[in-house]
Order: sequence, then C-alpha cells, then structure tokens
Amino acid sequence: MQIKPTPLDAEAFKPFGEVLEDGANDRRPSPDAVLGDDRASATPRVTVDRVPAVALPLEIAGMERHRHGSQTFVPMDVERYLIVVAPPTAGDVPDPSTIRAFVGSKGQGITYRAGVWHVGMAALDREALFAVLTWKENGPRDTQLASLPRPVGIAFSHSREIPE
Repeated sequence: MQIKPTPLDAEAFKPFGEVLEDGANDRRPSPDAVLGDDRASATPRVTVDRVPAVALPLEIAGMERHRHGSQTFVPMDVERYLIVVAPPTAGDVPDPSTIRAFVGSKGQGITYRAGVWHVGMAALDREALFAVLTWKENGPRDTQLASLPRPVGIAFSHSREIPE
C-alpha cells in the first residue's frame, strides 16, 4: 500500500484535529478547540522536541495514539515536515485503509484530537524543532502503540517530489 502526501490544509485535516496557522483565527478561540484530556489526573506538559530529517523512501510499520488527550506541535525551526494520521478506531489498531499523509511547512502547527492514530513527527528537509503540548499522568494510558498488519509506504522517493 502506498500513500501520496498532500499539502497540509485545515479542511482536509479537520477529521484528525486542527491546523494552527499565522493569523488563521485572529486570536479568537476555535469553535472546534480540541485541547484537553478526559483524565482528571492528567496534566499538560510542554516539551521541545528535536526531530531528525527522515531518510527517503519511507515505510510506516506502526502508529501511536493518545486515547485520552490532545497533542499539539508548534514549529519553532522547521522547513517542511511529514504528518501521517488515521482516524480513531473502536479497536486497538489503526485501519491502514484510512491512513492519510500531509506535508506541513513553517508557519503551520497541528493539534491531534484525542484518539487519532499518528506516526512520530518526521522532518523532511533538515532537522526540525517543535514545541509540543501533551497531557500526561505518567502511566500506561498516556500512549498506545500499534503495529500495522503490513508496512505502508509514503509515495515519493526524493524530497523534490514532496508537495510544497
């Protein structure tokens, strides 16, 4: 199975969360705000993550999700980055037929809704730096990992083939 990434767009990303863009909401809260966690014991944490550039071509063998809370990535120093997502499922594994891939760029951050399956952030052009807001109770319910039944390829072989 091969997935072709598309440029990150707020409407296309809506089933998975929100796109944060320069001036997109004029400092007003979004009516679909997805920040939060349904566990009373979870607290918000902010970290700074250094993300290495990925080697191409890329195959995805597994995904993760945060079943109870949102996760936000705000680019601090980034060119373009790959976002691979699948909607929440009732079961404990993502459905490979629903996986989507997007290419984000500087000036675009994202918030994953609780339960959205995703792959760890991947920088495309060079190492990247993100501020990350997540919710934790420091236990096994923070992150769920799942292997895919078979690897899924991202359909490009050179960085110049990645959409701008």
